[in-house]
Amino acid sequence: MTIRPGPGRCGTVMFWLVLLASCDSSPPEPAATTRETIAARRPVDDDTLRAMSFLNITDGDLAARWLVLQERPGDPSRVPEAEEVGQYARRIEHLAKLLVEDRRMIANRTVQTRDLLAERNIQETLPRLLDGIERVAQLRIPGNYGAYCDWYINLRTSGLTHEQALDRMTGLKESPGSDARPEPPK
Repeated sequence: MTIRPGPGRCGTVMFWLVLLASCDSSPPEPAATTRETIAARRPVDDDTLRAMSFLNITDGDLAARWLVLQERPGDPSRVPEAEEVGQYARRIEHLAKLLVEDRRMIANRTVQTRDLLAERNIQETLPRLLDGIERVAQLRIPGNYGAYCDWYINLRTSGLTHEQALDRMTGLKESPGSDARPEPPK
């Protein structure tokens, strides 16, 4: 006697196979519950952090301290003060919530934006860049942090000042009928 799959048998067999395959007898790995726990597992000294050209995916908890060190990357005597780190942390946290963006990406793109502008002899500070992009983000103009930075770079390299670039970016929200999309990078 041969058993042939009928209309309901394949689905039932597949259900049990998927259910059995999804069972795992190994205990779950403990999840990190706080930033302090993450930082305690992987301490990073200032010299190591200063030498990092960008933050990796696991470095989000270091973003504010890294930005303080990136203000003057060539200064080996620079020691981040708690107040400075706190100011950057608040800025990054606020932008991360506004844009549903990762803190390390905000830090990386901010430094990258500053450096790209500097290559074109346009000097801008990290706090001023963060605060400027925050103005755009608060208006809920569609885009993410990276798109805002690209847009800002394009406007600045076209000859606009910091304030003119931000006015152009935020002006889209004020224009009736505007779809408020950032200009694509060139």
